[in-house]
Amino acid sequence: LQVIYKNELHFSESAIAAHPKSYWVWFHRKWLTPQKHTKCDWVSELALCDKCLQMDERNFHCWCYRRFVASHANVTQKQELDFTNVKIEHNFSNYSAWHQRSNLLPKVYSKDISEFKEVLEKEFEFVKQAFYTEPEDQSGWFYHRWLIGCLLY
Repeated sequence: LQVIYKNELHFSESAIAAHPKSYWVWFHRKWLTPQKHTKCDWVSELALCDKCLQMDERNFHCWCYRRFVASHANVTQKQELDFTNVKIEHNFSNYSAWHQRSNLLPKVYSKDISEFKEVLEKEFEFVKQAFYTEPEDQSGWFYHRWLIGCLLY
């Protein structure tokens, strides 16, 4: 079974290389990796995500798969939040990284509302850098709107 599994992983990786924004390829990979009778190398799966996000940092299919892999690879949500920092600092126009960040912040800081509010203040400063760098880009502005929404509730 492990040989068949490895062949299928290789096939799906080839399909991802050829069609990186195809739903079916990523869904197949997501179905394939946690099969009971196989042993998935989650570190390699994270490396695949890193490679794909280097080629196209806004590939939301890959970001979705990365969330799935990170949950299986024992990557903490704080580590994933740090990963979004790297991606955003590399390119403030990376809407997918901003979106990932908006998903992670409430989870990372859910236990202490006062700490969450302090973090939100720092996030406003962080997103200002995006405005100064790329004022016409919508990614930072969408994130800014999300931050304001957090303060209203």
